[in-house]
Amino acid sequence: MEQEVTFKKFVGEMAAIGREPSVIIDIPKATVFSIISTIQLASRHPGARASATAREAIEVARQWQVLMFPVEQFPVAAQLLEDGWNKELDY
Repeated sequence: MEQEVTFKKFVGEMAAIGREPSVIIDIPKATVFSIISTIQLASRHPGARASATAREAIEVARQWQVLMFPVEQFPVAAQLLEDGWNKELDY
């Protein structure tokens, strides 16, 4: 019963968090690269892509990839990140 109450409270808090203004944060690009790579790894977990949260994380990671690692400026990093979405390149 306690878990159900906690979950309901969490759902309410998440709704409130969703209404909060966007945030601006200062993160080194190398850290963003690591975060994108971690999202890629987590998205390999069975069933992960089915959740709305995972889809949002993947969408944000893809946006960061394009914005922060343009092919023209960082061709190798951009290609490594793009390859990270391709399961066929896993080893």
